[in-house]
Amino acid sequence: MIKFFQIFIMIISLLFISATYSIEESKEIMIISSSNFQNKGTIPVKHTCQGDDSSPELSWSNIPAGTKSLALIVDDPDAPDPAKPKMTYVHWVLYNMPVTVNGLAEGIKTLPLGTDLRKG
Repeated sequence: MIKFFQIFIMIISLLFISATYSIEESKEIMIISSSNFQNKGTIPVKHTCQGDDSSPELSWSNIPAGTKSLALIVDDPDAPDPAKPKMTYVHWVLYNMPVTVNGLAEGIKTLPLGTDLRKG
């Protein structure tokens, strides 16, 4: 059986221009989900380097009021060996993503207008 790294998709930070916003002021919690895997679940092989290495579908809602742009960080917390993790490897970071974007399609080829990409 092929072993592959369990990758957690984490939205690490929202980029807030407004310094007055706090989580206590929010009436709703931002929701992030995927139709390809469950929360804290294993990424399917097809979305890893053992498969076709395509991105999973992601969607989000309830972006807090005052948010100016979004950032998405995809990391691998048990790299390079799941049995003996030594570091968290950052695969890629999307930033400056417009708040009008509410998700990314599976296997996305073109980023939303204005979004920047930094690969690990």
